[in-house]
Amino acid sequence: MATDTCALCQLLDTVPVSLDIHADDDWRVFIHPEYSRPECLWLVANGHVDGLWGMSDAQAGSFGSIVRDVAGLLREACDGQKVYVVSFGENHDHFHALLITRVDADDGLRGLALVNDHLSKTKKATAAAEAVAAAIRQGLADRLAVDEPSV
Repeated sequence: MATDTCALCQLLDTVPVSLDIHADDDWRVFIHPEYSRPECLWLVANGHVDGLWGMSDAQAGSFGSIVRDVAGLLREACDGQKVYVVSFGENHDHFHALLITRVDADDGLRGLALVNDHLSKTKKATAAAEAVAAAIRQGLADRLAVDEPSV
């Protein structure tokens, strides 16, 4: 699929800086500007990857680390109890996963009921979403700085 016709590539060009969290050679992490619940992050592969089986070795090698780091920071930033990692891969040839943390305000929803609730409610960006993005962005920057070898 060409980048100019890919909905996710087009979306990446519209993510406001305030909701953009992280980008490296393999991954981009952000809060979707149209589904901007602060408890839901998008992790998108840089490049068109059909699914987990289509990842490059570099993407496969970094997937666990980025999911671990982002999930922990999301849980902390939102005071969440659990973090779901969801990837259906039905609508796009561009691999992406959602990281959704379950919070007290979710009224007892669990599993797919919680995921469906998050995906069914379109919300424009809010100050809460921007604050969560900033906290996770800073947390990732701090972790990456610790992991960098000193020169």
